[in-house]
Amino acid sequence: MDKVTRAGYGVLVTGLMMLVQWQFFNTPHSGTILDLEFARTYDAAKTATAKWQTGAVIFNTVLDYAFLLAYGVFFFVALQRLSKVLTGVWAQAGSILKWFGPIAAICDGVENFMMLLFLMGPAGPETFASPFAWAVVKFALLGVALLYYFIGSNINIDKAFAVKK
Repeated sequence: MDKVTRAGYGVLVTGLMMLVQWQFFNTPHSGTILDLEFARTYDAAKTATAKWQTGAVIFNTVLDYAFLLAYGVFFFVALQRLSKVLTGVWAQAGSILKWFGPIAAICDGVENFMMLLFLMGPAGPETFASPFAWAVVKFALLGVALLYYFIGSNINIDKAFAVKK
């Protein structure tokens, strides 16, 4: 099994762990973690988390550190492979874009830290640090990386993901 496949399985497993854990501990009408990630104010964060089981959300946020590690590695190795099999501007773009996954993972880590401070600490409007900007940057980087992955894979899919014997 090659690096891209192993990293893909890592994303799948950690993503499913987070999804199952969230569904098990929260009601269907309690919203999603995105509600807190995109909260710009303390009041918005309080509203987003009002129906949540705080301990379960803290655990889910800690699980997210495994997920961000997995997707950071996945995008790095997958885009690196694409950059090696593509030519011209596509190859050059890949040599830069391969870093978008790890940078997005770092943004996600900072965002998670801010959410954990809100969820665990004596939070108030004066101490609230919004994870909003980190979430926007993270999703923008991941969107560009994902777009390159799909376009690059379709340009030369046979070479990019051929299993080496």
